[in-house]
Amino acid sequence: MKLKLVLENGKEFIGEGYGEEKIGKVTFNTSMVGYQQIMYDKANFDDIVVMTYTLIGNYGINDEDYESDKVQIKGMIAKEFNSKPSNFRSNMSLTDLFVKENVTYMYDLDTRMLTKEIRNNGEMLGIITPLSTSVETALEKISKYKKGEPDIKIDKYEIKNKEAKRKIACLDLGARKSIFDVLSNYYDVTVFPYDAKAEQIAKYDGIFFAGGPKIVSVDLVKNLIGKKPIFATGIGTNVLVEACGGKNELMKFGHRGGNHTIKYEDTKKNYVISQNHFYRISDLTNTNLDILSKNLLDGEIEGVVNYDKHLLGILYNLDNEANPEDFNLLLERFNDFMDLGGKKNA
Repeated sequence: MKLKLVLENGKEFIGEGYGEEKIGKVTFNTSMVGYQQIMYDKANFDDIVVMTYTLIGNYGINDEDYESDKVQIKGMIAKEFNSKPSNFRSNMSLTDLFVKENVTYMYDLDTRMLTKEIRNNGEMLGIITPLSTSVETALEKISKYKKGEPDIKIDKYEIKNKEAKRKIACLDLGARKSIFDVLSNYYDVTVFPYDAKAEQIAKYDGIFFAGGPKIVSVDLVKNLIGKKPIFATGIGTNVLVEACGGKNELMKFGHRGGNHTIKYEDTKKNYVISQNHFYRISDLTNTNLDILSKNLLDGEIEGVVNYDKHLLGILYNLDNEANPEDFNLLLERFNDFMDLGGKKNA
């Protein structure tokens, strides 16, 4: 059926699609794969995601790559969706999942022009609506839209690793669930809700802020700095920067994709990494943080470090599949910090 996307600046994009009328922030993601993870990532809650790669859905949907207990996005847009995937892990097509989970999707429209519109004018609200809806009606509906809150409240739980030498506390800010499974291969992990108290997590060898959509208390981070090594990812890094006296600001359009290149300031090595963040570090002048890495596409700061206070922060995903070398180097730094600044369990 014919549908159209109307952006809050009045631009229209007409294509084919299926599903109910949906309103959300329109973002674009440059990943060629990982669409299942993108759909279930709480950081994308209520968004309409434009995939810039032309053909999405080739390997279908499987039971192992769900990053939360429900779909988080409102809609997805691509040039073309493959409804007949071929992969031994697949048990459902992406389009079948869209229908099952009430995700509105659009295809056969100019996604290149749509992406350029977002790049030039910034991320904005949009509505996927029937072709018969007037622009005036669409804009009126957008003006009344209020974004909800993702369900990220959890109960404390443990992922035991009896062979691990270190015990870490992970603060869940709405992160992908796979990160805790990965960390449990290296550490004895206790996962806390975002509103945990400093005294609850300060007794561990190290503290990990697992990035997501939730902005954790700056005061909480201030109370932890210097007590135990801290490793922050995603929005947790933005909070760490503010806790150290720095500044952040909302990006015109976020870094969202699996093909961003970063360069480390100390080793001068480059890595291709995946990320999904929409705040940038704008000022480190009044902090004691050094720049760890920068994005080679636009020069934005991607990582910070403080060797005296044992602080480490990255805005991108800690991913041992996309880039295992970078993953291992980051864990080595965190381990060194815990050896120097925290109790090491022998």
